[in-house]
Amino acid sequence: MTLEGQIKKLVKDYLTSIGMIPAGQAVLVTPENTGWFHMPVSNGMGVHGIPDFIGHYRGRLFAIETKTKGKKPTARQEHQLRALSLTGAKAFVVDSEKSLERVREWVRKVDNERQI
Repeated sequence: MTLEGQIKKLVKDYLTSIGMIPAGQAVLVTPENTGWFHMPVSNGMGVHGIPDFIGHYRGRLFAIETKTKGKKPTARQEHQLRALSLTGAKAFVVDSEKSLERVREWVRKVDNERQI
């Protein structure tokens, strides 16, 4: 598995651990699921720069671009992340366990807002 593949697995494992369901398993969704996510496959026919993960957690849209430790998103990826942010989504770049903590903090914030 590539280094970026390991980061993608880290993110996917976290998302499923908090009750989210991959789009390919949407037929199995239950009211207990907290959200849904999709990992678009780039085949040269789509839009360049789309993040590695697109989904929603408790109805809140998010996007995650995964990178090998220390690598930065391309200009097209930055453009897509910025566009998502400007239109209300939460956008993240994850390149390590440490940077995944920002996603965890956001999830805790969303959970806390639901309890108010």
